[in-house]
Amino acid sequence: MAANISGSNITNATTYTDFENQWQILLSVFRGNQVFTSVVGSVVNLWFLAAILSSPEVRSRLRNKIICNRFILHLLNCTIILPNSIHLTGQRIISCLHYAIVDNLVLMHQLIANWLLVMLLAVFIAQIEGFNPRTRLSPKSAILGTAVLLVFPWIASLVIVPVIIHEYTKHLKTSWACFFTAGLDSLQVFRSIDTALPIFLAVLLVIIAAVLRRRRFALGNTSGSIQAELFEPGPEIDNTLPYVVAVVVSTACDLLRLILDLNHPTFADEFWPFMRTWVAATILNESRALLMPITFLLLPDIRQRIKTWRPWPSARTDLTVTFHKETN
Repeated sequence: MAANISGSNITNATTYTDFENQWQILLSVFRGNQVFTSVVGSVVNLWFLAAILSSPEVRSRLRNKIICNRFILHLLNCTIILPNSIHLTGQRIISCLHYAIVDNLVLMHQLIANWLLVMLLAVFIAQIEGFNPRTRLSPKSAILGTAVLLVFPWIASLVIVPVIIHEYTKHLKTSWACFFTAGLDSLQVFRSIDTALPIFLAVLLVIIAAVLRRRRFALGNTSGSIQAELFEPGPEIDNTLPYVVAVVVSTACDLLRLILDLNHPTFADEFWPFMRTWVAATILNESRALLMPITFLLLPDIRQRIKTWRPWPSARTDLTVTFHKETN
């Protein structure tokens, strides 16, 4: 009996050690990615934001105002949400209120990011069709309308997230863990609003934009190829390619998280597959802060601005040549 007990203890100890090793590896990957994204994402998005806002010509475009709105969103994620997320993963005793606030901020960030993409594509279609509401409004009305358009996703997220989601509470048996109190149905409803619906609309809008641009561009270039019609810049019309890439990047960053949240019952008894999938989904989701600024470099005015702008004064050396006439 003693031998059996001893063997059982050794097996339990080995199992616990293996669990701890796997957990530490997974935790290190998760936290390492959060730290990297937080630091690099803060620098990149702050650089892009300052470069665009410091140019009256570049920042005057509605398209660039929406893009700057997105840079602000990513900057807040990298400087506030991710550091708090890193802090929470290092704590054994978790404040469920703190955890709920951070988790709700993550959900708000995802909702705003996806709907800003839909807005950006709507502006692109308006550009293709030559529709500019500013010409029909007074300057004050145009400024007010632009402000409402830019602030609306933020206000909507403040309303939608708390209504659909969500509280956390201490687990009765393990006081260090916080558990989601709302039903999974509410999370699935939220994912349909913050991810599935805007991604579907984004794909639909980018297809419509490509068709409209092809039709308009083909009127002036009947001999051009389909590729030229779709991706070569037309007169005062953006290239389609940056918008296609933006939709692809946004879909890739959100797809695994969407699949995971819509299929929680599949992972009910599979702890490690769930945790590995969750970490991978989180890494993909957070990579948006790094990939989207790179995507916007495909827009010529933004690329040129980022290429030439520096936050420090340029060092210019003026060469002065003086001629003296010698007399003998």
